[in-house]
Amino acid sequence: MRYEIRLAGRLPGNWPDWFGGFTLATGPSGGTSLTGTVADQAALIGLLTAITHMNLTLLLVRRLDAQ
Repeated sequence: MRYEIRLAGRLPGNWPDWFGGFTLATGPSGGTSLTGTVADQAALIGLLTAITHMNLTLLLVRRLDAQ
């Protein structure tokens, strides 16, 4: 399943390694968008838990496909 996850603020360019192959892009408003695939709901929860533990502000989680 592909997801877009938006975070407040800009993340350093070397952070994609922390997010299991998700691509990282900075939006025009200065936020950061992560886009990528997770195997299942447990993997998504693990990723969201890591974001929380890094003290990052979560703005959006959106599923991009129905598969």
